Amino acid sequence: MGGLTRQRQDGFTLLETLVALAVLAIGALGLLSLASASTRSQQEALFRLRAVAAVDDLAGRVRANPAGLADYAAEAAEGDCHSGLSPAAVCEAAPLAADDLFEWRARHIAGLPGGVATIVYTAGDEGPSLAVGIRWRSRDRQHTLSRQVFP
Repeated sequence: MGGLTRQRQDGFTLLETLVALAVLAIGALGLLSLASASTRSQQEALFRLRAVAAVDDLAGRVRANPAGLADYAAEAAEGDCHSGLSPAAVCEAAPLAADDLFEWRARHIAGLPGGVATIVYTAGDEGPSLAVGIRWRSRDRQHTLSRQVFP
């Protein structure tokens, strides 16, 4: 029998192995990219949660000191009206508001990367109002949260 015989080949060829490795590498890169995006989204959500908590805290402070409503749009100053060192009833409205702002900025705004807070008091025809805007930077994006805290 002088004909050519075919040999049976078992296993993978080198080309098949390289293709399989390439597919695995692309899948692994996709998973890494997904994990990175998830971490970034988690961090942005945490900063937004901190900003919302800051607004809620300021609203509570304003409700506890309604006589100093306009003073919450003024400058912050450290005083003795916080942390139970002296009762809030003894403090005047303006110093209590200034001290509240000082403590609020140190506790909340300083914890946000590039955090800046703007508080605006308006004595409108329908009554006074107080609004707060908080800006922070996350990665290469600027974020803003604006809320009215009074009434």
